[in-house]
Formats: sequence, C-alpha cells, structure tokens
Amino acid sequence: MRNKKISRLLLSVTDQLVGKLVDVTLFTFFLMGESVGQTGSRGVYKAFQATDKMLADINYESIKQAVSKLIKDGLTEKKSGSTGSGIILTKLGEERLKRSFPYYRKERPWDHLLYLVSYDIPTKYNRLRDHLRLILKNHGAGLVQDSLWINPLLEEFSKTYSPEKVILVSKLDQSGVVGGAKLADLVKDIYGLDDLDRRYRDFINRYGNGKYISKMKVALDYLAILKDDPQLPFPLEPENYSGKEAHRLYQSLL
Repeated sequence: MRNKKISRLLLSVTDQLVGKLVDVTLFTFFLMGESVGQTGSRGVYKAFQATDKMLADINYESIKQAVSKLIKDGLTEKKSGSTGSGIILTKLGEERLKRSFPYYRKERPWDHLLYLVSYDIPTKYNRLRDHLRLILKNHGAGLVQDSLWINPLLEEFSKTYSPEKVILVSKLDQSGVVGGAKLADLVKDIYGLDDLDRRYRDFINRYGNGKYISKMKVALDYLAILKDDPQLPFPLEPENYSGKEAHRLYQSLL
C-alpha cells in the first residue's frame, strides 16, 4: 500500500517535470545511458525496476508501447551488434532530452556587462507585450519592475528579437547601481539566488551521505531545483553559491 502511494506521488511529480510515460521512458535513457535498451523494450522494463522500485507499478506492456512510440517518433532506434540487438537514442532523441529536461551549463560565456531593457508598449498591444516578456524570460532576463528588465545575455536575446525602435537598452558594468541598490544585490534578489542556494544546500545535506532512495528520486529532486536556476554567468553568482557542489554530487550519484 505504501509503495503504491509513493508511486502515485512520484508519478504526480514526474507529470510536472517530464509529462507522459513516453517522456518518463526517455528520462530513463537520460539517467542510465544507452545501456538501458541493450535488450530492447524488455531491457527498458528491467531498467525501470532496477532504477526505481517506485516505478514497479508500471507494467511491461505500457513501457513496451512507450518504447514503440519513441522509435516511431524517431527519438530512439533499434540497433544490432555482436552482443545482440538493442535500442539507442538518436540525435533527435538527444535534442528532445535537452528541450524536455533542464541541464547544467558548464560553459557560460559573458561580456561582463549587464543590460537594462525597458519598453513602452501601449496596453492595447498586450499580445506583443506578452510575446516580448516571454522572449526576455527565455533569454535569462529578470524583472526589475513593470516594463524594466535586467539581462546579462543581451546578445542571445538580440538574435531572437531586434531591439531597435521597440525597446531601450542601457549598459551597466558589475559595479553599477540601480535605484540605489548595488547590482550584485539586485541580481541576487531578482533571481532569488538566496532561496536557490538554500534548496541546493538542502539537496546536498539530504544526499551527501550517499544514502538515497533511488536514482530517479535524486534526479527529480535535483532537476526540480535546476529548472528554477537561471544559471547566470558564474561571476554573477554569490560567493559560495552551492550550484556547482550540488551538480558534482548529482553526477556522482547517477
């Protein structure tokens, strides 16, 4: 009974992060690599059992259907070799993983400038305003106040949205001040870095002793934090920020 409750809880959390069983299956490839499909869909089923006992309620036929859909969609493919046939990720599958799951960026190039982005678009053009806000968020911008954003990655933003005539951009270096607040403090507050650091520290304390429920639970807990982390250029992160340490621990546990 307890295992079923845990299974329902996990699948509820999984639904938020990875969605359908197809994505959960793809997520298993993500956790365990190509070895997960060495013996076809039966191997994927066994991997579910080995990776996480909390997934034991998912039956073989359901997983088989998910694997078949992954192959049909071109996300995985069958491959034969001297040791037998198996299933591997395709390039399309790898791209799907990157879109579906947050990943830690080890390289974060930066020009050491911060940009204040402001715009004055009438409310009657709400669709345009919403579109611009979405683009800003997707390119690492943080909201300072209405129609005023701060962005360390203007070059990436400009590739998607041309700033001429629509928005005003001001350059600031790290020693700048906005509204009487130092940029370092402003960035920390806007992006909620103190709370993220606390969550990373909780993750480290929970799993740092090597005792954990399963790879799936570790991954879900870590990625739930990572998806909220703006992964700013490293010089903008607070001193002793726990993101790197949590990532090293996460990798060591998988």
